[in-house]
Amino acid sequence: MSESKVYKVVVNGSWGGFGVSEEAVDWLLANGASSEKVRVQDSGLTSTKWVYTICNLERHDPILVKMVETLGPRANSENSSLVIVTMPQPLYRISDYDGAESLEQPGQIAWEDASKLEG
Repeated sequence: MSESKVYKVVVNGSWGGFGVSEEAVDWLLANGASSEKVRVQDSGLTSTKWVYTICNLERHDPILVKMVETLGPRANSENSSLVIVTMPQPLYRISDYDGAESLEQPGQIAWEDASKLEG
């Protein structure tokens, strides 16, 4: 019997929003991520040095998934708690509530049918 493919997606499991640590940015760049998609920059919002990370990789990008698997909690930004969700099929949508994320998959959505009328 053949094994079915498993798809992995990185989401933020806590309030505060998706983000990665500076160590995670360094790991991603050292392992082939594009500097246009991943970078650290000064926010420019205060006189003190305050940096933030930008990570625009697709959440299912193998480099991002491997980084979370490798670094574990060290991958997290100050306000994130990154987790890997596995799925049996490739379609997903990320739902966000105050920064805490969850995955929605086609089989989980209950659709209303406008062609059917009761009564």
